[in-house]
Amino acid sequence: MRHLNGSLRFDTRTRARVVRIGQNRRVLAEADVERFVNEGYLVIRSAFSSDVAEECRRSAAQQLGIDLTRQDAWKRPAVRGVPTGDCFREAANAPRLLKAVAQLVDPDAW
Repeated sequence: MRHLNGSLRFDTRTRARVVRIGQNRRVLAEADVERFVNEGYLVIRSAFSSDVAEECRRSAAQQLGIDLTRQDAWKRPAVRGVPTGDCFREAANAPRLLKAVAQLVDPDAW
């Protein structure tokens, strides 16, 4: 890892730029950023509320025709589809999630 300046680092292995934003806006620890760079994904705990997560789960099940009360009916290994709705927009725009993304991506490159 090579530091380019106080807020931007460059990973020489993956050639990825990693932005470090102000301490008051940091969501991810340094180990989380390293894990993302090394593994290509990251779990962001408490990215949005459990109420929003439950609303997304129920909405997706309804839109995709999944009966959440009958696990014995879940025979297909995968269900394809793209559920939509306000709960998904709320989850995707949750401040904690957006702050984590801002730590991982250079906003000037967007």
